[in-house]
Amino acid sequence: MTKYKVTETVDWREYPPDINYGLNSSDLKQSMFAIAPGILWNSNYKKLNFYGGFQLVYRQYSSVISNTYYRVYTTSNNAPEMFQDYYQTEPGGFSIGAGPVTGFSINVFKGLSIGAEFSTAYSYYKTGGAITTTVTRIFPTYLYVGTNISGLTFEGYKFSSLLTAINIAFNF
Repeated sequence: MTKYKVTETVDWREYPPDINYGLNSSDLKQSMFAIAPGILWNSNYKKLNFYGGFQLVYRQYSSVISNTYYRVYTTSNNAPEMFQDYYQTEPGGFSIGAGPVTGFSINVFKGLSIGAEFSTAYSYYKTGGAITTTVTRIFPTYLYVGTNISGLTFEGYKFSSLLTAINIAFNF
């Protein structure tokens, strides 16, 4: 299970002076569940263990949720001109595929080993769908709320990027 959270803040006062400036803040969240059962073959040589095989890979992606806050101020007196918020959701999806996996481990001490693993998969994927965006204008003095629904779907076949992992194992 992997959870992604990206936060970005932009302060437009860094740019050449203008009549107004903005302070923008964005948050984006998504999670991914992955499972990859497979068959591996081992080859041991003293303290070194090599392995390789094939795996089935399934990934489930949650919806992407993003919040963006725009704040615009007058440069001369820092008075607020506009506050506007965007809330957006985009459906997640899944991918399923198969591919090779290989790796190694080194027994450093009795009960401690380190290693690395490399894998990729050729997968069918389908993500996206109806994207819902809600805009709320809070300031100036009127309240405006609008919702827009658009669609964006990604579907096809492709090799995943080479996935790497560093392993540390303690045996009791």
